Amino acid sequence: MALREDDSDQPLRMRATTPSRLNSGTPVQRSVTLFGGVQGAPTPSMDRYARSIWAELPDLGWDPQLVFGRSLPTFGPRSLRLASAEFSRHALYPVIARRRRSDVFHVTDHSFGHLVLALPAERTVVTCHDLMPWLVPEIFSRRIGRAIGLPLWERSVRAMKLAGHVVCVSECTRRDVLERIGLSPERTSVIPNGVSSTFHALPSDDRTAVRHRLGFPDDACVVLHVGHCQPYKNAVQVVRVVARLGQMGIRAVLLKVGGVTDEFLAAAADTRVELHRLTGISDDALNEAYNAADAMVFPSTYEGFGLPPLEAMRAGLPVVVSDTPALVEVTRGFAPAFPRDDVDGMAQAVRGIWEARDCRDANTDAARRMAEGYTWRAAAEQLAAIYERLAG
Repeated sequence: MALREDDSDQPLRMRATTPSRLNSGTPVQRSVTLFGGVQGAPTPSMDRYARSIWAELPDLGWDPQLVFGRSLPTFGPRSLRLASAEFSRHALYPVIARRRRSDVFHVTDHSFGHLVLALPAERTVVTCHDLMPWLVPEIFSRRIGRAIGLPLWERSVRAMKLAGHVVCVSECTRRDVLERIGLSPERTSVIPNGVSSTFHALPSDDRTAVRHRLGFPDDACVVLHVGHCQPYKNAVQVVRVVARLGQMGIRAVLLKVGGVTDEFLAAAADTRVELHRLTGISDDALNEAYNAADAMVFPSTYEGFGLPPLEAMRAGLPVVVSDTPALVEVTRGFAPAFPRDDVDGMAQAVRGIWEARDCRDANTDAARRMAEGYTWRAAAEQLAAIYERLAG
């Protein structure tokens, strides 16, 4: 089916140019509007979720529209920029939502849960990815964030209680929602995220070629971390793991995909860890990074799901994680898990991976097949069943 972007009364609307058909050949009779984030203030993981679900729905008999909020120009001091962003999110976006006409509505990011207040709540689904600001207080560490951002975020997530159904991306997130929001269990479901087929294992010779192109010698153990460096990501721990490998006599380098902080850079400098950085790369380039590395270390103190470890597994990369509940849940025992501060345990696990590197394909085959089971089609099929029930 051909898809196109159609500008109308909102910044971006996406829809099918021709009606999709059900398996029986009957023309589609249902429409769903998916609400993404705000233009100009992208959140890549949330954007990926919205677009991935939207792309699957036409083949399932739904006519989907993907809508984004308007973003006001941001300038001036931080407090003014924050106020402008929150005004776009909480004042302008509900106006756009209220104008939409659809059989079912889907707020794809819980931090926009306040849109439920502008929609027919009984026909609205909200996806909750995590409740991080309640569980990781440093998310709103600045005074202006605690004064403005946190209360508005709380208003958004509490509005989920009015929705017809709340989808959680993991059992871990569902437990948090049931405990802290007070939803009845029957109005919630767990539908895991999918993993893009872009991520796949390359043949051994191709992996070697990518390593050489990125500047990694054959005798170096390349340890990968993917993501930003907010405190809950515990990224400095990866620096310590690489340094510990050096103390074990292993030549190890750190490949960091994503942003860094001064603390992260200082830790790398203090421990004399060889650091390679990649930022703003495509999924194809990220797949090459997964294939070029020898192990991923993902030691987060909290996650609502944890997509990078599954992407790495699908690409055939061995993974070591912290014992954070969501990471243990989604990796299903295929990644050794350690307490978040266990540098020696993680380093010993990476050492074992490095020493068995000649058997990489055989050792990661089961984990790869497990990760391939997380698909956006499966997620969309489960969502479509919920849409159907709410549409009546």
